[in-house]
Parts: sequence; C-alpha cells; structure tokens
Amino acid sequence: MAVLLTWALFVGWALVGTAVLKLARFRWTTVTLLLAPTVGFAALLVPTYILIRFGVPVRLSAAPVGGALLAGALGVLWRTRPTAARAGNLWRRSRAFGLILIASFVLNTWPLFKYGFDWVANGNDDMANYCLLATGYRDHAFATVPTADDLLDGRDSTQPMWFMAVLLQARSGADVLLALTSVWTGLAAQQVFMPVIAALNAALVAAASGLAVAGTRRRGAGLLTGALLTVSAANTYGVIQQLIAQVGGLALLCASLALVSGNFRRLRTGLLVRRAGACGLVFAGLLVFYPEVIPILVGGCVLLGVQDLVRRRLAPRHLGHAAAAIGVMAALLPVYLYGAAHFLATQSGGNGGSSEAVAEVFPYYLTPRAPALVCGLLPLAGPESAALQDACILFGFVFLGAVLAPTVSNIRGRRAFAAALGTIAVMTAVLYAQRTSFGLFKIAMFAQPFLWAVAAAWAVTRRSRGAAAGAAALLLVAAGLNARVQFWYVDQSQGREHRVEVTAATSRRVLSDFRAQYAARAAAGDVDRVVLATENNVLMKLLASEVRGTPVSAIGVSPFTELAETGYSFINDNNHSPWLRFHEEWREPLRSMGASFLAAQKRTRTSFVDPSTHRPAHTLIYAPYDRTTGAPGRTLVVAGGGGLSLLNRYRFPELTGPGLVCAPLSEFQNFAVFCDASGARQHFVGMGAPEEIALYQLEQDPVLRDRTVGGVGRAMLLDVLNPAPRVRVLVNCTGSFRRDAAQRRVPPVHVTGDQRVALGAIGSGSARLVSPPVATQPDGPGRYLALDFGPTGRNSNQLTAIERLWGAHLPRDRRRLAGHARDISVLSEEEYAAFRPPERVERFPDDLTHPHLEYSGLYEEGWVGTEFKVRLTQPAPDQEAVIRGMIPQIGAAEFRTEATVLVDGRPVETRALSPGEFEIRAPGGAGAGPRWIELRFSHAQVLPEPDGRSAVALLRSVGFEPKNDALSRPPEALTSFPGDLRHPRAGVVGVHGDGWCSRAFAAQVWQPEPGRDLVVRGQIPVVDGNTGFRTELVVVLDGTEVAKRSLPPGDFEVRAPSPKGSQAHRLECRFLNTQVLPAPDGRAVGALLRFVGTEPARPAP
Repeated sequence: MAVLLTWALFVGWALVGTAVLKLARFRWTTVTLLLAPTVGFAALLVPTYILIRFGVPVRLSAAPVGGALLAGALGVLWRTRPTAARAGNLWRRSRAFGLILIASFVLNTWPLFKYGFDWVANGNDDMANYCLLATGYRDHAFATVPTADDLLDGRDSTQPMWFMAVLLQARSGADVLLALTSVWTGLAAQQVFMPVIAALNAALVAAASGLAVAGTRRRGAGLLTGALLTVSAANTYGVIQQLIAQVGGLALLCASLALVSGNFRRLRTGLLVRRAGACGLVFAGLLVFYPEVIPILVGGCVLLGVQDLVRRRLAPRHLGHAAAAIGVMAALLPVYLYGAAHFLATQSGGNGGSSEAVAEVFPYYLTPRAPALVCGLLPLAGPESAALQDACILFGFVFLGAVLAPTVSNIRGRRAFAAALGTIAVMTAVLYAQRTSFGLFKIAMFAQPFLWAVAAAWAVTRRSRGAAAGAAALLLVAAGLNARVQFWYVDQSQGREHRVEVTAATSRRVLSDFRAQYAARAAAGDVDRVVLATENNVLMKLLASEVRGTPVSAIGVSPFTELAETGYSFINDNNHSPWLRFHEEWREPLRSMGASFLAAQKRTRTSFVDPSTHRPAHTLIYAPYDRTTGAPGRTLVVAGGGGLSLLNRYRFPELTGPGLVCAPLSEFQNFAVFCDASGARQHFVGMGAPEEIALYQLEQDPVLRDRTVGGVGRAMLLDVLNPAPRVRVLVNCTGSFRRDAAQRRVPPVHVTGDQRVALGAIGSGSARLVSPPVATQPDGPGRYLALDFGPTGRNSNQLTAIERLWGAHLPRDRRRLAGHARDISVLSEEEYAAFRPPERVERFPDDLTHPHLEYSGLYEEGWVGTEFKVRLTQPAPDQEAVIRGMIPQIGAAEFRTEATVLVDGRPVETRALSPGEFEIRAPGGAGAGPRWIELRFSHAQVLPEPDGRSAVALLRSVGFEPKNDALSRPPEALTSFPGDLRHPRAGVVGVHGDGWCSRAFAAQVWQPEPGRDLVVRGQIPVVDGNTGFRTELVVVLDGTEVAKRSLPPGDFEVRAPSPKGSQAHRLECRFLNTQVLPAPDGRAVGALLRFVGTEPARPAP
C-alpha cells in the first residue's frame, strides 16, 4: 500500500499541476508533463497553508481543498484534452521519462516494497519534528497559544512545536503536505512520511528533466539528466536522511527556473499574466516550502538578466513576467513574506556552521574528499579501501572540473540550470572561504539537479564521435560509482548503520507495534498517562505523535521540555520571534508563562550526590516526571527493547526480546532509564559539549553478527524504575574498537549509588562484569545510579595519502569514547544468585554472549593480553581448570613468558611458555559451583600491523574438565616433536616445533620410580663445513648442576643419575655456543634434540 500511495500522490499532483499549466495556456508538451507534479503539489499546498493561517486545521480543509482541486483539474483536462494524434505523439516522446521515474523510485526507496509504512529510513531528528508539526497542523493548526500548565502536564505533545511553527515562523510546507496526506489516508504522519518524500523525489527528477529539456530543447538532455539524478548518491542521501523540505524545495526550484526563464517575447499580455500566475503559484510554494534555495533562484535570474543586458537582449516582457509572478506570490502569502525573510536570514546567518564544533560534525567538505562527495563517488563515511578512496578523490577533481568548465558556455546559451549551477559555485566559494562546513554540506546536495543537467547538456552536444565516446565513458564511470554508493545508503537505512537514529525501528516494525498496543489499552480505558522512558529523542517524538487524547510525560530525556525552554528563551529577542513583532500584546503573557514554566522545572529538578564528598556530581537537565502521583497500574511506560537500547538487555535481549517494552509502571522492576544530566549528556541534545556525552547512537557490532553496540563516554546517570533494596549492575563493554591499539584496555567501570564500587575490570578487550551490591540513591521521584567508565579519548584519523593534503586536523570521529557497551542492566540479588555460568568457553565470540557469563580481558576473537579472568561453573569436585591456546612466533627474536593461573584469586599453577600451542592444567576447587579462573602473563608481544595490539596468546578454550592423571603430571620424556611439546605439564621453553633448541631450554619431566637416569640425546650439526666447532652442555636438575660435557659435531648423549623417589623435575640445559642454521632458516641453535627425559639407569660396566 505504501508503494501505491507514492504513485497515487505523484499522479494526483500531476493531474492538478497539468490543469494549472493548461489554465496558463501551456501547450501539451513533454516539459509541461514533467513540471506538472511539482506545480500540482504547490497548488495543493498554498491554499491549505492560507487556511491554516486563518486557524483552519488540515483535518477540516484537506477534503474540500483536495476534492475541489482534483475535480477542477479533471474538468480542465477534459476541456483541454489533446487530439488522439497529439496524445499518441506525446506518449511516445514521454514514456522514456516514465521509465526513468520508475527506476528512480525503485533505486531510491526500494525498502518500501519490504516494509511499507513501517520504513522510517534514517529516522533523524528533523523527520521527527516534521511529524510532530504535521500532526499539530492536522489537528489544531497551532491556532491557540499553549499555556505553561498544558506544557508541564504534557496534554498534547505537539504543543511545544508552537514555538517553532508560530513564534519562529519556520517554513511549514513539508509539514502541511504531510498533514494533507495523513488526513486523506487516515494514517499517522510518520507512516506516510517515506511515501511522500518518495513522491517528492520523483517530482524532483521530473522537474530537473523538464528544466534540462526546456533549456537545451533536446529530449536527450532531459533523459540523461533524469537518469543521472536517479542514481545520484548525494541526492539519495537527502531522501534517506529524510530532508523532505529540501527534496520538495529543489523540485520547486527547478520548476521555478523553468517557468521564469521561458521565452515571453511574443506572448500577448493576457497570456503573459496567465503564465505569471502559474509561476507565482510555484514561487509561493517555494517560499513556504524551502526558502533556503531562493538565493539560487535569484542568482540564476540575475546571471541570465545581466547577460541579456550586456548583449542588449533584455526584454521588458521578461521583467514584467517576473514582477507579475512575484506579485502573485505576495498576493497569495502576504502574511508570510516577513516570516520567510526572517527565517531565511536566520538560517543563513546562524546555521552556516563556521564554528569548530560544527566543523567537527560536518568535516568532509573542508577536506580533499569534497569533490568526490559532491559527485557522489564516495559515501560520507563507509567501508572503503584506501586505494579506492584515493582513486575516487582524484576522479572527483577531474569530473567536477569537466562539468564546471562548460557551465559558462551554457550560461551564455541562456540555460537556467547552468545559471543556477554558476550561482551555487559562487556561493560554495564564499562558504569555503568562511569555513562554513554545514553550509557546504547542504549546498552540495542543492547542486545535484543542476550539476547533472550541465553534465547531460555537455554530453549530448558533443559533435565528434571521439568526444561523445569520451563524455559517455566519463558519465558511465561516475554513474556506476554513484549507484554503488546509492545502494549502500539505501541498504543502511534499514538499520545497519549508526546514522540510523532508531536502529531497529524498521526491521522490528516498532511504530506499528506501539500503535496496536496503545490503541488496545486506550480502547479498554486502562491508560491515564503515557510515560516515555527512552534515551532516543527521535523515538520519543515519534511515539508521542502517535498518542492522542492521553497526557504524555518523559523520564530521563525530554525533547518537549527542551523545545519549550528554547521557545520561551526567544520571547525577549525580536531576532528570533518575528511573530511577536505583529502580536506585541502576547509578549507579556508569554513572558509570564515562560517564567512559570521555568520556575516549575527548576523547582523539581534533581541532583545526584557523590557519597564521598556529599556534593552534586550530576544535575538532571530536565525535571523528572513524578511517577509517585499516578496509579502505577494505569501509567503506561514505553521504552526501547534490546533492539533500540543497550540498556536492560539482560531482561529484553536484542535478538529475541520485544522491539518495544510497553507495560504498566507496576510491572517494571529494576528497569534502567538513561538520564540527560550535567556531565552525562544525551548525544543529540548535548552535542555542543562532546566531552560530556554519555551515550551515543547504536551502531553495528563489528564482531557479533546482527547485534549492536553503543559508544560510551566517561559518566552515565540512570534512573531505576521500582528498584530492589540492593541491586547489582551488569555491564557488558569493550575497548576493542578503539582505533589506537594502546587504548584498548577494558574500561575501568565503577558504579555509584549509596557507595562507589568497582566492577573489577582487568586486561584489554572486552568484559562482562557484575558489580557488588549497592543501593540506589533517592532524590525526588527518582532512584539513581551513576556509572563511571574511566578516561575518554578520540579515535585518531585514518586518512589516505590524498586526504592528508589539507583538513587533516579535523576529526573524522568527534566522539570522546571510553569504549563501547553492549548491555547495561540492573539486577536484583535474586537474579544474580540464579546465575549459572557455563563450564567452558571455547567458541569465540559466540560463547561470550552467554547471559550468565562474567569475564574481563578477552578480545572478542580470543586474543588475550597480559591478564584475563572468567567466571565458570565447576560441575564436580576436584576437577581441573584447563586453559588451551597459542602463542604466536613474531619476528626472529625468542619470546618467553611466565603464566600464572589463579582459581578464585589463589595462585595454583605457574608455567613458562614459549611460542606455539600450549595447554595448562591447574587444580580446581574442592567443591562444585561457579569459580573465577584468572591467568596472568609476565610478558606480551605486539601483533604485526595493521593490528598493533599488545597480546600474549590466542585463546582456544578455558574451562573445567575431569582430572586426567596422564595429563596432570609432566611427561616422562620428550621424544616426538612438536607433539610432546603440547603436553600441558611439559612446560617446555626454548624448543622449536621441529626439535631444534636454543642456547638454553627447559622442560618439566616426570620420574615414575627410583633408579632412573636423566638423559639428553641429540645432534650437534655441522654448519658451513665447520667440523672444528665445539660447545659445552651443562645440565641442571631442579636448580642443581648434575652434568657437564664438551660436545663436538655429531650425535651425543648425556646421562646423569636422578634423585630417589617418584616426582616431577625441572630440567634445564645450557649450551655454551650456538650456530646459525643456513638461510633461509637463520635460527641460532644449540642442537637438534632426539630425547629429553628419564629412562631406566644402565648397569655399571
């Protein structure tokens, strides 16, 4: 149905737009049909907006406006219908454009086929605001000023948007169009959002194609423009990022340029006035929909006018048409002219983004990557190889130069799209000189229809076959690279990338789920209030816009309070409140309401106190909802499940739990809610202070398939719903994903409630730990816990050679991270007592996801640094703790490390290890049950680049096994290499897998009975013909020298009597001299060993 709605909107707009253009006496041409959808939605938008300004909500005007315009359009089209021959010719010339529009729809919005109305794409904050505004315009048109009590009580979640819609006079065309569609379909604004923007994008492709045809009078230029814009990755990003006003505004800009730049020299005055009326209608639509691009329209017209003036071809009728069109626009929207001018000035003056903080958010257009991004050859941030990035950056410079070069000649040919691109080029130069990063980010998307139109016009006008082939090849490469990036953008919009604010909302159909649950509970009369308990501001706004007739409150994060506080702060500033210039009588009442609202917020705002200093450590940004006042059984709490939040995943797992937790407050126990607080900010509302951000968006886990992680900062504050008297905090976190290998230590997490406790993190990599018991800290209605993740740092830039030329100082990742978290859950003592850890861990990383496992210091793929620990279940008494792994041979240097095994904190085994496979067996406890196994190494190695981590071993398994007598004591002898070296009690150091030994080696051997000899057999090699080589072998047993022999090249045997009794011995052998084996081996060796151990003593001769 979502697909059908998209095309129903597009066809409906086309019918209305064609009728408007026919009333203006435009002929039946391809250009008329291509411009019609854009003219059509402008025709629907403008009268609806006028009625809104008179206080008529869209729910009352949608049916009359839509019905009247559609009926009138059908009547006009019937009366002006073409002849059959003309219609057939028009069909033949236009059907190829229809195929391009279908392709554009499929390539840009194919998830609509899979998810329908549940596709929320990137779900950014702008989209949530559009939906709230659309809901407000639909229901009440913001006709009344909300009181402070209304805002404090949350009686209507759309009311805080009054400040944006009315006080700030923000553009509202996209909101009104969404509201119209919502009324026509009976669906929520967020359900129709993606179908509407898909239809607007189709209108943009059509309008850009029409502009190209009108400017070049070549059908091929229009087709190529449409095809290139269809695969334009930068344009697709605007759709997926849900910049609905931008998409519709660019369509209106293209239509405006096409209508205002026509040939009016031979038109009669009456016909000129009709054409000006149609053009003025589109101007009015542009004014209310997206005034930010009006400077491009004005600049393009000025460029064309100056050129005509210089060439003495400026026709008065052109000026008259433009003046009449502006007059029509002013007549249609007289009350919004000042508001639009103010909004445009505010956007250009305050949102240019020249500050360093904004440059950190949008750094890429200040770097060599910019041309490749403008041309859509690379994504803003994606998994690209360094070679491909450099190649695309170079190609971007070449391609952009090839397209911009013919812009001047196209302007001389009075092509409006080239004039628009020329204006954009000048604006880009100014913005770059001012270092306005956000402005460059936006204008790159503004340029798309005009960039591709110039490229298409240049390509189709090549006269020689060679030039045409070269142009085709250049465009083909650019289109292919764009299509690749485009697919990545659309595919990630399903929830596979951290730019998707509501990660699992699409795949889990979260909004439909909530809609059904809320409707059922509301119909049963079970809900007095809805309380939103999520750290995701976008999800909170989308959920709130679904709730009608029930008060809405928030815990932890409240974007509605943020909107109201910001709105009230503008009352005394005429630069931000154009509405008050004409409604001065409201200034004092609003100031009084603002004072009341802010006083209520300040009075109920709470703080978290450091128990050691008794001083406030964190102050909540928003006053918490007092959940002690309502009936818990009738207060519906809505929070993100494991797919939407990394909190509470122990109870609501990411893969198997609900997408949304929706239940009465009385049913929540030990449920953690993120709080936006000083020093522990939410990532979006606190973006101005990156050093204070506590929790970032969810992103795909690089190791665990289909799971997500979230970056964490230094501090985090949690409000716990219905906590037990004493609770524990489970923290599953990792430092593995820090780019700097030296910063991959496990975050040293501490939890603070009534006291501060450490979780006991050790080692590097990941950890899953449970804190000692603490009590929550009460303050007002809240019950708080604070988490400290330790020091933070930024990921270093990973730049290609070309990217280092300039802009290298700008951080590509502005986050200040202590690490990443997979789960933060609050547990009761009973829940922790019910933990049943596994007996062993051997499949990495899957076994690390066991819900009852605790560990620290393990990289997800099994690498370990100098220490790690894991809590496992010993199933029976007197079993052994068994650790298997591999120490890599890195470089030519010999590596040795000493491994110490601790069980429940008590050292039980120490072993010397060298590179190769190893197995360590240590005695477990006397009884069964959970035990901590800890392993500490004395030395580590640095893994080869590009890894660079400090590591000791790759763990194969760790766990408890039944005691094995054969493996629980050293071997009697080492005779098979490398097999015997893997014996868990051999403790071999200094022996290679092929039997060659170093200058010194050692091993553990078992003497099974008295009267045996200690024996070492081997061979001293002849290297490079040096038969005169001599060495000395010293044999040390348990620290005492027992034998010494001078050895020439050849086979040797050294024997020494062993002590009495059955026992293990530590045998060490030291060679005085070594030899270097011939290349390519190169090892310095003492001998090739055949036998090391004990055997029955030989009788005396």
